[in-house]
Formats: sequence, C-alpha cells, structure tokens
Amino acid sequence: TTFRIVLERSYGFFITFVIFPTTLLTSICILAMFHEEIDERNRLEKIGIGIASLAAVTLILAIIANEIPRKMTMSVIARFIFANLCTLTLAIVVLLGNPVDLLVSLCTKSHPLSNKINPT
Repeated sequence: TTFRIVLERSYGFFITFVIFPTTLLTSICILAMFHEEIDERNRLEKIGIGIASLAAVTLILAIIANEIPRKMTMSVIARFIFANLCTLTLAIVVLLGNPVDLLVSLCTKSHPLSNKINPT
C-alpha cells in the first residue's frame, strides 16, 4: 500500500484576508492624515486616526504571529505587515513634527535673500 499526501499553500487566503486589508488600511490612513493642511486644530484628530490604524495593523500582526508556524526567520507576510507598521509610524512622526514648517523656517533663516522670500 502506498500513500501519497499532497499539501498546497493557499496564497489566495493570505492575499484576501491579510495583505489586501492591511494595505488598504495603511493607504486610507495616510490619505486621511495628509489630504488637507495640517494645523493645530486638526492635528490631534489626524494623530488619532494614525494611532487607531497602528493598533489595527498591530492586531493583524499579532493574529498572524499566532497562526503561522514558528521559524528561525521572519516570514514574508510578517515582514510586509511590519513594513506597513513602520510606514504608519513614520507618518505619525511626520505629523507630530510637521517638517514642512521646519523646512520653511530653516530655508528662510539660512538663505541670504530671506527678506525677499515669502514662505506662503
């Protein structure tokens, strides 16, 4: 008697239930955070959107970490979700620091013709 067992990994499951939702969530979050001018009034709302999305993607990563068998290296899908986490974290840091105002102030201070430049 000969037995033959064939195991196949279903990539459609990971694309449908992990990759697509995390990519969509990250994209919508970044669009929501930067689609209009950042001022003091709406900065906290945008930070709240970023932190909520960060929590959601972290939850997805925790679920994947519990379901995928342990290996010595990180799986490709975990790396992808971790990259989304880093992107969201970077967007929140940019939102907190508001680098546009910082760059404008640095350019107008160091430029020799700073009195002729209108930063607006």
